[in-house]
Amino acid sequence: MRLKNLSEAFMTTAIMTIIIDGEATEVEMKALSNQLASLDVFRKYHGSNIQPLWDKTIKQITKTFRKNNIADISFNKTEIDMLISAIKSVLNMPLRETVYLMALELAYSDGLVEQESYLLEQLRDGC
Repeated sequence: MRLKNLSEAFMTTAIMTIIIDGEATEVEMKALSNQLASLDVFRKYHGSNIQPLWDKTIKQITKTFRKNNIADISFNKTEIDMLISAIKSVLNMPLRETVYLMALELAYSDGLVEQESYLLEQLRDGC
């Protein structure tokens, strides 16, 4: 998977963190909304303008892993590593720390599960 810009890298991280446990909870979506509002990389997006980026990123992820839709994705370790590599290629070190902190907040927003814990470890160590 190839990411073109910062917003795609952040959105890929957000989507991966939110859906890795098999569901996108209302609490996680609220946490994402709060995160997006506070990050400079998303300043150009206003309200519903973020939806096209969300949809584009999901389409890119499903295409990369040959899935029919986002509900079919349960990231394995290889897929996590691929996505982290793509994220890392776009972000400088301070932004890697920021993306990790965003993922940390999203993962803990509805209670940390094993898959999220692995993802966070990989983001911390890989980014």
